[in-house]
Amino acid sequence: MKSTIIFFKLKHFVYLSFLALMLTMSCQNEETEIINPSNEDIIEGDSTAANLMLRMASNDGSEDNIIDYANCLEVVLPVTVTANGVTITIQSVADYSQLENILDAFTNDDDQVNITFPITVTLNDYTEIQITSQQELEELIDDCLGENEDDDDIECIDFVYPVSFSIYNTDFQVINTVTINTDEALYNFLEDLDGPTLASLDFPVTLITASGNTVIVNNNQELEVAISDADGTCDEDDDYDWNDDDNNCTDENVELNLKECLWDISNYNNSNVFSDYYIDFDTNYQFSVLNDAGNIIHDGSWSVTQDGAIITLNFTTDWEDLAGDWIIVNCDDEDEYNLDNGQITMQIEQDCTVSNNPLGCLEANDIVKCDENNDGLETFNLYEGLSDIDGCTISSPVQVSFHETIVDAETNVNAIPNVTAYSNISSPQTIYVRIEVLNNPSQFEILELGLILEDCSLNCTESDVNSYLQTCVWNVVNLNGSDNLLNFNLTFEDNGNLAITDTSDGNTYSGDWSVIDVAGDIVLELTNVAGPNIQAITDYWKVIDCDSDRLEFINGNNETMVLEQLPCYTEADLFNTITECDWTVYSYINAGVDQTSTYAGQTFTFNENEFVYAVEGETINYGSLSAENTASDQLVVLFAMQGTSSGLGGYYTVTSITDNYIIFSADGTTLKLEKECNNTTDGDVDQIQNWLYDGVWQITYSTMEGVDNTSDYSGITFNFSAGANIQANNAGTITNLQGEVVRDENSNLRYVINYLGIFPYWQMDDDWYITEVNSNRLELHHVNDDNNNEFVFVIEKM
Repeated sequence: MKSTIIFFKLKHFVYLSFLALMLTMSCQNEETEIINPSNEDIIEGDSTAANLMLRMASNDGSEDNIIDYANCLEVVLPVTVTANGVTITIQSVADYSQLENILDAFTNDDDQVNITFPITVTLNDYTEIQITSQQELEELIDDCLGENEDDDDIECIDFVYPVSFSIYNTDFQVINTVTINTDEALYNFLEDLDGPTLASLDFPVTLITASGNTVIVNNNQELEVAISDADGTCDEDDDYDWNDDDNNCTDENVELNLKECLWDISNYNNSNVFSDYYIDFDTNYQFSVLNDAGNIIHDGSWSVTQDGAIITLNFTTDWEDLAGDWIIVNCDDEDEYNLDNGQITMQIEQDCTVSNNPLGCLEANDIVKCDENNDGLETFNLYEGLSDIDGCTISSPVQVSFHETIVDAETNVNAIPNVTAYSNISSPQTIYVRIEVLNNPSQFEILELGLILEDCSLNCTESDVNSYLQTCVWNVVNLNGSDNLLNFNLTFEDNGNLAITDTSDGNTYSGDWSVIDVAGDIVLELTNVAGPNIQAITDYWKVIDCDSDRLEFINGNNETMVLEQLPCYTEADLFNTITECDWTVYSYINAGVDQTSTYAGQTFTFNENEFVYAVEGETINYGSLSAENTASDQLVVLFAMQGTSSGLGGYYTVTSITDNYIIFSADGTTLKLEKECNNTTDGDVDQIQNWLYDGVWQITYSTMEGVDNTSDYSGITFNFSAGANIQANNAGTITNLQGEVVRDENSNLRYVINYLGIFPYWQMDDDWYITEVNSNRLELHHVNDDNNNEFVFVIEKM
């Protein structure tokens, strides 16, 4: 005879109703136990407990942010994606790590993940929608909250399933019991909980937090407190950085981490009592505890187990301080674990600077190849993954074997036979390298070597690459994984010269370049590259990825290089910088000959109207600097000077503009200018210029070779303005000249006029001496002698 428990919601039932119910129940062939429950036991559809459980059970869309960059939806697997030229099908959540490996294989790409449509996505409420294009997906994503914005889902606590609910009718009779095993089932159950249906959670129930702690609750009030308290206490990983959640909190990854290097007991029971002790976890699941001297003071065996989200590290040893089960509280850092045995906390930190293993310094490198036939298969020499072991000295002979699984590597079975011509079975694929001491096979290391295939089919031609490289300036952003050449600017000139500028110190170097066809491949040939560090790019580089502003290469040693185009310089960029201060010649290399000393004493002043003058002692040279961008967006200047500065003249490409240096290059010639700012002002120069800026002027007297030619300027007026501008007006015909008041290095006041155009203004072109000046009159002589009448100008205010 079974016993039935009946819950009453209404406490004010009158005795007669109670008696009638008892009489009715007594007619049944069973005993009935009647309990009068409180209102708090019932879960209604809009109750606080129901809403909290709904938020806890909603579908978290952040787990696949590496694919869709959206927190409110999840892509239903399997799905096919392409990244960095590699196409893979993701069958399960575990495959996200393969995609991450592909994205992380190159540090200077756009990490774009292209989805093969159609796909199905699941929303927070477990509704499934089919998507046929990226545009449709973007429209859904637009309705999501952004990266790390507060959302409704609660991710820091979960039920330990199964849990069950008792279902009541309006008479508060138990009519059913529902068992829930998943978040989705719980969400759907709570969504349907409305109208006449009432439910009660069958307590006690157990919850588990993100940190692995369990919480047992016995009623709705405790349940509400537990969920509310846990909300926001963990990293919900709602950002789009797939690397920040690499805590590797699986038993397999924890094992792999523990086997790497030694582990320092950095904290034990809130003290550093064992901080000089190191644990060596070997691959045979034995461990040794070493002191600072490297002596073994304890040993035993170890294991890692996982039960749901709880990962436990077990030590079997006579050392009581370490023996037993330790729960790994978090895996936020793969080189640091916090442990708890229920009474004592312990922190262990990975320390790879010390080693009890002569093999501990070995490393493996990924091998990246082009997928020539786009079939996902290529032949690899696996030894190439061990070719870059630097600074690693092994005192004992070793034996190397390659395996397709880690189990095979650990047990040393099924070694790959033909390691110099191995055909991969997937892409990417991990090969496990076993390196063991020859006379002690129990001492070995397992290294992971990645095999990665890239789609190297190009969307550009040899002519395209030539054109791209001759546009603007380029940087080596990645040379075989290193960015140590970023400070070098490369200008690929159309004559095959390579102009190189080290922006860190302003030094310039040279080289040669060409783009050639080698057996159908587009190859960049870099030769005769001079200069420290940058000479490492000398080689033949096959183009494997091609964009107008980014080129990726690989050489015969499987080394990679990535060039990226810098923003092109403009005329405004040049003149904004060059007109700030004066400039001197830092270096001038003409066809390989250093001619810097010829111009070392000259100080140049540049104006926005292209007027340039250079002062050296009493000598003043002048001319112009004009600039324009070519069809390939390179900034080209024409530097035209007279006198002793004329040797610097010519057409140049602007290869570098920095705060302190400007570099012009052309046909093996490099002119480097250095900024020289003099913050002092010359009161006389300022005064004369201000007088000239005020009013309209005319030439009242002029001689040329001693002959009076004042009439040549009859009816012509002049306006002087800042920026070395002179405007001549002859009956409405405007002619623009350039002129500036200058003090030479012998303290003479000069007026330099630059114009070689139409008559009569070309007669004014000279570096005149100011022999007399006031607010209304300026007298100029070709020589510094006011009694010399060979070449004279007198300008007076009207």
